[in-house]
Amino acid sequence: MKISIWSYANLERVYGVAFSLARFLRAQGHDVRVLYVGEVDKRFVDEDGIEVRSIRSPARSGLKRALVFWWGVLRARDRSDAILMVGTRSALFSWPFWSLRRGRTIVFAYELDGDGRMEAVANRLLRAVDHVVEVNGHRARLRAVIARRPDAVIRNVPDRKTAGQISALHGVPRAPNPHRIMYGGLIAHYQGLDLLVRGFAQSEARELELIGNHEEAAYLDMLRAIPLPPDKRLTITGPMPRPVLLQRLWAEAAALVCLYPYRDIAGRMNRLNTKYAEPTKYYEYILLGIPFVTFRHPSLPQGEDGIFTVSQSEDAIADGLNRALACSRTREGRPFARGGGFPVYEAELASILPLLKRPSTSP
Repeated sequence: MKISIWSYANLERVYGVAFSLARFLRAQGHDVRVLYVGEVDKRFVDEDGIEVRSIRSPARSGLKRALVFWWGVLRARDRSDAILMVGTRSALFSWPFWSLRRGRTIVFAYELDGDGRMEAVANRLLRAVDHVVEVNGHRARLRAVIARRPDAVIRNVPDRKTAGQISALHGVPRAPNPHRIMYGGLIAHYQGLDLLVRGFAQSEARELELIGNHEEAAYLDMLRAIPLPPDKRLTITGPMPRPVLLQRLWAEAAALVCLYPYRDIAGRMNRLNTKYAEPTKYYEYILLGIPFVTFRHPSLPQGEDGIFTVSQSEDAIADGLNRALACSRTREGRPFARGGGFPVYEAELASILPLLKRPSTSP
């Protein structure tokens, strides 16, 4: 079967699990192509035999980016047996191409779009695709109310390759910096990193390092402008390959951070989007066994040793960081031996295979 994966989002920054999806389908014997809007124009066949195409857009959002994606889908002229769209915006901005083609259409509904017309149009379009996939039970119930009942639920847990890398790290001795807090992921306002930096300023930690792609330069400037005591240091580092990031977190971090605020994010749907988020790094941190601080999320496991759940305030974050550092000192840097309690991403993806075999309802 020929399968095309389309993404309006830059897969090098977010939704990296889309490449795990592509590898999984390729391993099932399918011919897989990936098309997304990135920062440079490039086209290549990767080591797994997947054709990957990135279309450059000067804009990170808005009409210009949507037109770039729309034009890229038009030029691709895919004749696919199935089209998998990553995020509801991908379905919205590639209509009517997928609606006029024969073949199955599946949307991985990673987004709860913003308030107003876009939300209404995106959810109306979801009723026209063959299948909708959500990332957890809470979002699935919400999607059933605002659009339609999802056909499958697939959590954003680490894939087999990442789980193997983390397992191998457990054989490497740790000597973390006892005063260092680290974060690895997208550096964006909806990650709550400004709250984190202010909480860090009040905590006992001396070093905070943020590693990853940034949403916009102005946000980095805002983070750097937050006043810190003279004995504290904030470091912002660019993105690095996932294995390298995991190695650094393992070797250097006394504690980690995974925050997704929703009270301070404008727009009802955006608050729901972050409230019911399914960040892959949450599960990666569980597997690493390093103490970490997070907000309470109804979709994520809580109450395990070394997971410090805090409310959305600077004081609470500072207290959580202090408790995480104290936990690390008490254990002398030894990680928690957590079993995980969840399958790898490939096992989750098995639930979409029956969807590929169902007849399309497209004209």
